[in-house]
Amino acid sequence: MDRNGRIALITGSVLLLLLVVMSAICLVKYAGWSAVVSGYYGLPSHGQLVARASLLATRWLWGMAAGEIGATVVLLALLPSRLGPLRFIAAVMGVVIGIIAYLLVIIGHHFR
Repeated sequence: MDRNGRIALITGSVLLLLLVVMSAICLVKYAGWSAVVSGYYGLPSHGQLVARASLLATRWLWGMAAGEIGATVVLLALLPSRLGPLRFIAAVMGVVIGIIAYLLVIIGHHFR
C-alpha cells in the first residue's frame, strides 16, 4: 500500500470511529429525552416540558440515523472491492441494525 492509501485508510478509520461515537451519544441523548417524555406524559402541568422533550428526542433520533448511515457508507468505502461478500455483509448489517433500532423506537412510542 502506498502513502496515499495509508493516509486514506487512517482518515477513513478516524471518521468511522467519530461517526460511531456520535451515533452512540445520540442514542443515549435520545433515550434520556424519551424517558422525560414518558415520565411526564399526560400530566397537564408538564405539557410544555413534554413538548420540548419530544422535539429534542426526535432531533437526537435523526442525528443517530444520520450517524449510522454515514458510518455504513464510510465502512463500505474502506473495505477493498475484492472483498465483495464482506462489503455486502457490512451493508446488510448496517441496515439490519437500523431496522432493529427503529422497531424499538416504534414499540417504545406505542407503549408510551
